Amino acid sequence: MSKEKIEELLKKYWEGETSIEEERLIKQHFALGKENFGYNSEAEYFSKINDFREIEIVPIVKLNFLPPRTDRKKEKKSGFFKYISIAALIAITVLVSKFTYDQIRFKNNEAIEMAHSAEKDLMEISNSLNEGYQDHNVSIIENRQ
Repeated sequence: MSKEKIEELLKKYWEGETSIEEERLIKQHFALGKENFGYNSEAEYFSKINDFREIEIVPIVKLNFLPPRTDRKKEKKSGFFKYISIAALIAITVLVSKFTYDQIRFKNNEAIEMAHSAEKDLMEISNSLNEGYQDHNVSIIENRQ
């Protein structure tokens, strides 16, 4: 294969635009050890790809740590246990939600009570200041007369 053809095919290969036939030609050219026209790293890359073909694929064995089920009564019990577990989970969720809601409601009530108390205290301070201001005005008026 000519240098120009190799350059063109390599450019297309690295841009992901080669057909399967063109990729086969590139791999075949470098696998046969023909002139690599200074493309040493590409030649090494394609030779490594060919090395992967020689790797034997070993199937993964599925390990089963649990013994097979043979007793039908256990299956029925496990189904019943499943329903009891779901019911218990729902009950716990409801109780936790209610407890959380009650705590939030208690905190809100506590905040409302504190706001009312603060409002009451501020009104007392305001009334005391108003009385003091009026007493002060009365004493000023009396002193002028």
